[in-house]
Formats: sequence, structure tokens, C-alpha cells
Amino acid sequence: MFRKHPHLVPGITHIPYGYSFRCQFRHQGNSCGVSCANYLQETVLTTVSPPENTAGLIVEPIQGPAGIIVPPPEWLQRIYKICKENDILYVNDEVFTGLGRTGKMFGIEHNPGIDPDMTILGKTLGGGMLPMSAVIMKKEIAETVEPGATSSTLHGYPLGAAVALRVIEVIEEFGLLEKNRENGEYMLKRCLELQEKHPWIGEVRGKGLMVGLEFVKDLATKEPLRKQVKDISWRCVHKGLIFEWFGLKGNVIKLYPNYFVSRQEIDEGLDILDASITDVERGKTSPTDFPATYVVSAGWT
Repeated sequence: MFRKHPHLVPGITHIPYGYSFRCQFRHQGNSCGVSCANYLQETVLTTVSPPENTAGLIVEPIQGPAGIIVPPPEWLQRIYKICKENDILYVNDEVFTGLGRTGKMFGIEHNPGIDPDMTILGKTLGGGMLPMSAVIMKKEIAETVEPGATSSTLHGYPLGAAVALRVIEVIEEFGLLEKNRENGEYMLKRCLELQEKHPWIGEVRGKGLMVGLEFVKDLATKEPLRKQVKDISWRCVHKGLIFEWFGLKGNVIKLYPNYFVSRQEIDEGLDILDASITDVERGKTSPTDFPATYVVSAGWT
């Protein structure tokens, strides 16, 4: 027999992220980040998981599958300060953002003053070719781990290590940090232009080559447009563009191109997205030449 949520690891407490567009405390702007962070100090650490029972806090500098959520800078700063004050390890999850995606080698570098105790890497580390991950930690933490205390089937395998080293070399050799920053700024600018044209786009957010567009019925209710986003995805595939839609409400389009994307390809992709949104706005929702078995799915149906 399985529990209702078998995917949730026992002994883990979840806290609200600094998601200003959908603040769980119904605050706006800068106060949103402060409220979420204070909830950790004033509620979680006092009534749910006291500091002496809390080993560490795992935080993404920008949330990925949740909808490319960029938290207010003061939220991350406050969370980090709370960890330091309560002797809690600050674990920086860079599986999505790490190794240049945001225009810096690590996404946390956009927040000066935060010095993580541990950093988790994946995805980019394997060059998109094979599974590869790594955990970086401070020396004093590593020294507490007994030899042989951890193990896995692919623990420290040579092929993964060789690919990871080459990925880092390529990022440096081709100046991809700066390239991603510049292309990301351009892509964000173009997406903001789409927002002005299409009222369904409630918010555009991101850093570097990591941009999300959240679709809502109107800004007053922020009712998510799940079906419309799926229809837009179908129209885009029909025109030659494939992307993921996801997010907590299933209404966020993720633009996450590879590091060697060109300005021409960015323009071509966003032109297709623009045209597809227009098609769906006008009621054109059924592809005309897909095979009967064609399915687009990103966790929502």
C-alpha cells in the first residue's frame, strides 16, 4: 500500500518559495519575499522543524519545473541569513541553473554575499549526452563523511568525469557565460514585447537562457490558462517549434535553448510562438496535419 504522496521523502518539510506573482501570503512586490522568508523563521523553525532537528535547507536560486520562478533578491538573502543564524546548512541546488545557464557559472552568483555550504550540479554537467551529477561542499563538511559511507552504481565513473571536465572547458573556451547573458537579455526583451501584444501573458521572468512566460485569463484573477497553453504548444509544433509547458499551474511556457543558439534562431522561435499565440487567440486550436497518435504532454493533459 502506498501513501497518498509516495514521491515525497519522509522527514522533509517544504516551505513557500519567493513566488511574487502568486504570493501565498497575498503580498505584492518586495514584501512578498520578506513574508515567505519570515515564515521559515517564525513558523517552520519554531513549530514544525526546530533548528536542532534541521540538517540543511535545499534552495534553487531560480526554480525550474515550478515555472522559471525568479525570487526577490531579499528572499534568498534572508533565507541564507536564517540558515547561518540557526546553524543550518545552506544547500544550493544548481541542477537547472548551474554551469552558465543564467549568464554566470552558478545562478547563486547573481546574489552577492551568499556562500553556500553545498552545491548540487547535474544536467549541463553531462553535456546533454549522459547522466552526470556532482555535489560540491566545503572542506570541513567533506571531512565529516566517512570513506565508503556513500555509494551508487555510477559513483565516480571515468566517462562521466571526462565529459564533465570537457563541458567546463567548452564553456570557458567559447565564452559561453557572456554569450548566454547577452542572448538571454535579448530573448527576455523579445518576450516582454510579446507580453505587450498578448494580454494572456501575465508575467515574463528569467535570467540568461532560462525564460518563462506565465499565461493567465486576466491579471486580476490570475486564473491559469492550461488548455490554451497546450493548444499554443500544438500550433508551435505544427510551425516547427518544440518547447515544454509546465509550472505549478501547468500554464508556463519554458524557453530553455542550448548554449550555441543564435540570435536568428531566437527570432525564428519567438516569431513562431507569436504567431501560434495569435492563432489560438483567434480560435485556431486543432492541428491539421498531425498523425492520429501525436501527443504533446508535459505532465498536464
